[in-house]
Parts: sequence; C-alpha cells; structure tokens
Amino acid sequence: KPSKKEQLLSSAIDAISKEENDATIQNSYAHAHALLLRADAFLEMTPPNIDGALFDARKSVKIAPRERKAWRVLACAEEAGGNYTLAIDALREVAKLDPSFSTKARKEIERLVSIAT
Repeated sequence: KPSKKEQLLSSAIDAISKEENDATIQNSYAHAHALLLRADAFLEMTPPNIDGALFDARKSVKIAPRERKAWRVLACAEEAGGNYTLAIDALREVAKLDPSFSTKARKEIERLVSIAT
C-alpha cells in the first residue's frame, strides 16, 4: 500500500505531468525535486519499490543534472538494485557537485567496491 508521502508526491507529479505541452514545467526544478522525493519514499517502503525509485531518480537527474540530492538518491537506488558500478558513478557525481561530500563519497565508494567484488 502506498504511503501518505508517496500518495502526495504522486499527486504532485501527476499534476505536473498533465502539462505535457509545457516543457518549462516538465523540465522544472519542482518536477525534478518531487521525483527525487518520491524516489526516496519508494526506497523507504517495506519492501522498497526499487524499480519505482530507479525510474524517478534517473528522471530527476536527467531534468536537474546539477542537483546533488538527485544524484545522491540515484546512488541509493542503484545500490538497492544491486547496480554497484552505477551507484559508484552517481556518488562520484555527487562529490563533483559538492566537494564537501568527497570524503564521505570516497568511503561509500570503497564500501561498494568491497561488496561488488
């Protein structure tokens, strides 16, 4: 059953998506942010909706490639899906966008490398 958070975010995303002829809305920060929040909500579910999280996180990154949080959620979704190489790539992108995250990213990348091998 969808959580209240997922239901609310889905409603917002559906409303934005109905504006299919308006590229400004479709490619807006608000749309990207709603997608990343819903991706995060999908990951919090029991069991997690990994496919939903991956779809939303990838779309969010496509819309807002400079949004650090979108890359962070994508890294979590890729890891949850067992896509360790893609998770590492996303973490590297987070570190590029936010150098203050580089030490933590390096530790997380080392952890993922150890899991993947």
